[in-house]
Amino acid sequence: MARKKQKLYGKKATTEDIALEIQNLLYAKSNRPYPLKPSEIAKSLGLCNKTVYNYISKLSKSGNVIRLKSGRFFLPRSDEQEFREFNKRHEITSDPLVSEWMDDLITRRQGLPLKSWKTRLRSFEIVCNTCKVTPYDFTISNKKTEKIMRSFAKCFQNGTIVQSNLRSKPKGMNQTLYPKVQAVRDFCSFYDITWRRGISWVMSQKVMGHGKYYIYCSI
Repeated sequence: MARKKQKLYGKKATTEDIALEIQNLLYAKSNRPYPLKPSEIAKSLGLCNKTVYNYISKLSKSGNVIRLKSGRFFLPRSDEQEFREFNKRHEITSDPLVSEWMDDLITRRQGLPLKSWKTRLRSFEIVCNTCKVTPYDFTISNKKTEKIMRSFAKCFQNGTIVQSNLRSKPKGMNQTLYPKVQAVRDFCSFYDITWRRGISWVMSQKVMGHGKYYIYCSI
């Protein structure tokens, strides 16, 4: 590989440096407790998927990655259903499902971002971390999502919600649950899972105390 200067985590790096980091991320070496998928690596390093696969192809030629006869790469995989906490090291936007949803959020208003797009991402992350579920779990069915949100409501009642970095204290059930349900419904709707208007249970978007204005605080 040519020693072309590029960026890796904001610092100058050679193609060899980037290839080695991709290899480490693929095989959970160094400080990584689990292997990352190519799409997650692309997000983490700020590269496109095609570039990551080009590096994987070069790694296979040097014997560092196994390539099957079918042409596919034999890559380690973590359990798709296994929950891993979303945090600064494992950003929720590294999940392909969330990444696609975020792309919609930031272009929804005639190419402009939804004003609350960051809050929705953060709210969705809080639900995932509190209930120890993956974004994929919300795409299974309405009943599965409803079960998750009932669990989240119970966590609020028990005071066991996993807070975000802002560490704001919850102000009440409605002010806490409303933006979380809004984020989850938005995510599910993007993947064609919807609820009818006017429902009055855990997936409701009806504001308690109609006519009053609330400031929805992210916790």
